[in-house]
Amino acid sequence: MRIPDLHDLIDRYTTFLRVEKNVSSHTLRNYLSDLLQFFAFAEKPAEPAAPRAVAVTQIDHHRIRAFLSTLHRHHKKSSIGRKLSAIKSFFRFLLREGVIQRNPTLHIGSPKKDQPLPTHLVVDDMFRLLDAPPLDTPSGLRDRA
Repeated sequence: MRIPDLHDLIDRYTTFLRVEKNVSSHTLRNYLSDLLQFFAFAEKPAEPAAPRAVAVTQIDHHRIRAFLSTLHRHHKKSSIGRKLSAIKSFFRFLLREGVIQRNPTLHIGSPKKDQPLPTHLVVDDMFRLLDAPPLDTPSGLRDRA
């Protein structure tokens, strides 16, 4: 079976996103940009004498993880998550179309979003909070305790 050219696959994927998924033009532009960035990375040879072109059937989870690891230094986790989402969506499409037999993104989890630390109360506010329950009711005594 002949593997379609990468540009043909991306064109078919673009049509799929536009027609079947009805994504916004903004989402479409970002997904295509993310895919092109990934494939530019994927085609970089590990050794100078290695061939540049890579078939989508040759891409494995190691190459995808290597790409994601290069992003951590200069991108937010939300941007990395979006790039991974674009890659995952593309490989799900390829699997659906029968171009690949196994999805290399299947067990790659999205980065956890940063959770800001909770703010704390200043000492005076804490004392006001503790003194707020009334002492003349059973629930007030409970709350004060």
